[in-house]
Amino acid sequence: MNAKTVEWKPKLKTVISFFLITIGLLGLCYVLVYNYSFMPNGYDVISKEHYELTVIKYNWLGQTDEIITKDFKDEPNPRVANYVAKTINGLKLKYFLAFFVITMSAILMFYEVKVKEKKWWKSIFYSGFVVNLLQIIIIAQELDRIQQTLS
Repeated sequence: MNAKTVEWKPKLKTVISFFLITIGLLGLCYVLVYNYSFMPNGYDVISKEHYELTVIKYNWLGQTDEIITKDFKDEPNPRVANYVAKTINGLKLKYFLAFFVITMSAILMFYEVKVKEKKWWKSIFYSGFVVNLLQIIIIAQELDRIQQTLS
């Protein structure tokens, strides 16, 4: 009976530590994206009037690069301003998910290598790190679409 209690305690510690890391990482990523607007090469809506949209563009460090004001009165579809505003607001969620998933995959990869002593290529595969980097491609496509619409 004593041998069984020794087996489940390290597993419980591992599960609790990963749970706490996940909660902390979710909080950190939320604060970075939603409170501090840390979105490298991203956009954020300042104001949206009926046909006019004012947007902040960030540089690759996540700092304010320029403020863009676009008037969509001459567009054939008057709902383009709504589409761009919704796309930019959805971009925050994509940044949040990308920051969280990529960082969590890196933590899992590090755990697989250091604690479980697996090889690097196996740890990259098991952590899903390469697959989670696809989030960057999705964000890049979204940024390109927004840039084309605003120019």
